[in-house]
Amino acid sequence: MLKPRLNPFMGTDLDLQLRARKISTILFGGYSTNVGVESGVRAVRDLGYDVVVVSDCCYNVQEELHEWTLAKIMPIFARVLPSEQVLKLLG
Repeated sequence: MLKPRLNPFMGTDLDLQLRARKISTILFGGYSTNVGVESGVRAVRDLGYDVVVVSDCCYNVQEELHEWTLAKIMPIFARVLPSEQVLKLLG
């Protein structure tokens, strides 16, 4: 699936595909914590999903932006957990 925007739901049928599979919780990771990941997290939260940001699966070249976003912004929209804790919850 082509993702034409930072928001992975904009211009795609991702929401439709997830709802068809009765998926209600989304795990997020990726590059550019304060731009790409944050954009997706905000969008998916607005769509009503439960959101988990896997903190050690996110990255940004600018470490201070990465850490600030995980500490100050992401908790507004999602649970922020390290992968070890996420695996225990899945497991």
